[in-house]
Amino acid sequence: MEPGVLTLAQFQLLAAFEQQPELSVGEVALAGGVATPTATRMLAGLEREGIIERRNSELDRRSVRIRLTAKGRRLLRRKRERVSAKQRAIYESLGTAERRQAESILRRLTVEIEDL
Repeated sequence: MEPGVLTLAQFQLLAAFEQQPELSVGEVALAGGVATPTATRMLAGLEREGIIERRNSELDRRSVRIRLTAKGRRLLRRKRERVSAKQRAIYESLGTAERRQAESILRRLTVEIEDL
């Protein structure tokens, strides 16, 4: 990983923190679309980088809660801006017919994926 830049996989794992400031490992895994052991490994690396921090739950000492650090919030915001800019550039590069076709394909993919 390039210092100061989140990978796309890390971004997808951490994106749930844009909605909720504190999550369990299981919640992070579910939101990121990965298995809990995968999330655990990824979070360990993010913790070493100072991007997240783990805390014992105040309600259940056996439970661990994950939070973004100030550095993590900054990196997540930067990556969101980059992803949004790239999406906008791709969309703007398409002609009207291509946009309609892309929208149709994406709708169909969404329906098919939701049926899994």
